[in-house]
Amino acid sequence: MNIVILAQYFFPETGGPSNRILAMAKGMQKRGHRVTVICEKPNHPTGIIQEGYHKPRYIHKEWEGVPVIYTWVYARPDKTTKTRLLNYASYMISSVMASRRVKGKVDVVLASSPPLFVGVSGWMVGKLKRAPYVFDVRDLWPDLAIAVGELKGRRAQTLAKKMESFIYRHAAGVTAVTRGFCDSIRSKSPGGKPVEMITNGTVSATFDVATPAADLRTKWSLPAEKFIIGYVGNLGILQGLPHVLEAAERMHSSHPDVHFVLVGDGPIRDQLVEEARAMGLANLEIRDKVTLAEAAEYMAASDALLVPLGNNPVYAMWHPSKLFDTMAAGRAMLLSVPGEARAIMEEARCGVFYEPESATGLVQAIQELRADPDFANMGERGRVHVKAQFDRDVLADRMTDFLERIAGDPKR
Repeated sequence: MNIVILAQYFFPETGGPSNRILAMAKGMQKRGHRVTVICEKPNHPTGIIQEGYHKPRYIHKEWEGVPVIYTWVYARPDKTTKTRLLNYASYMISSVMASRRVKGKVDVVLASSPPLFVGVSGWMVGKLKRAPYVFDVRDLWPDLAIAVGELKGRRAQTLAKKMESFIYRHAAGVTAVTRGFCDSIRSKSPGGKPVEMITNGTVSATFDVATPAADLRTKWSLPAEKFIIGYVGNLGILQGLPHVLEAAERMHSSHPDVHFVLVGDGPIRDQLVEEARAMGLANLEIRDKVTLAEAAEYMAASDALLVPLGNNPVYAMWHPSKLFDTMAAGRAMLLSVPGEARAIMEEARCGVFYEPESATGLVQAIQELRADPDFANMGERGRVHVKAQFDRDVLADRMTDFLERIAGDPKR
């Protein structure tokens, strides 16, 4: 098959969406299919297009052997509702224009959200290329945007729900990352449309770092004798990270051997830095964003890893990608995501749950984790479980199987 993947976020932008799409694309190639990824010129999360990607309007490159077309988007550092919507809408249009550069007959189009606008791109590219399109749902939008207050106003919410309905109605099939997402999608698109659960996952080998933790602490100038609680990833609104600063403040005197390290970038990074400085937190550091390989080293250097999300009922349906990366890293987790994510952690017996955005809950979870006589085995149990159930090679095969069924002839 000749497959076009529309994904607004892709490498060199890092994070869950990029990792998922790269693994899927490489898995499809292993099965003998041609793949082209169409993504935005890298600018997330800063809103500034990276050096080397400004001109021309369309840039053709390969990323680990996967052909990529980088297309122009409206990008701005100020993350207002207006600038976000313009960013999404600009990719929706420019990705369709970029698809004209894909050579040969296209057999199927995979449009991966977020944002929801990518689903409209999928429909338009499918029409242009006379191919069925599949909508891949990683975030249940607009439900999520409404729940967190990103999408306000009855008119805007009504338009977004109509767009969602249009996308589900016209897609040949839908994939989603959780059971809750699949149930919600089926309720919105009755009629027997194929809906397949293909979860988030991880590339297990990426996080299986052989270097001893002590050596990594020396390399990254981390305190050698402290119990390090690590967080490596997006410093965004959805993660509900301010409670970590409050927990660090509470533990500063009572648990002086506990040290927090947050590594990453995102919309609230500056806010967190200012708050930490104002609180005088000597037991908490906020460090700059690092590469994926360096992120794996920071995770391996930690004693336990945070997997937080904010306090919102909609998150109970989520499997955050950080859940699987933490398990692959072989470190015990401190998880504040209820529902399906908690069930996965408890099945693997690899961490402790605490209530979302609760500083008190986090402090108690750290104490419980350290006091657990089975603490030393938690990380390895998580590593074994994720390799068997959630490795991206396994998930890429499931996605390829689904696309082959939708296209109707896997040998084309």
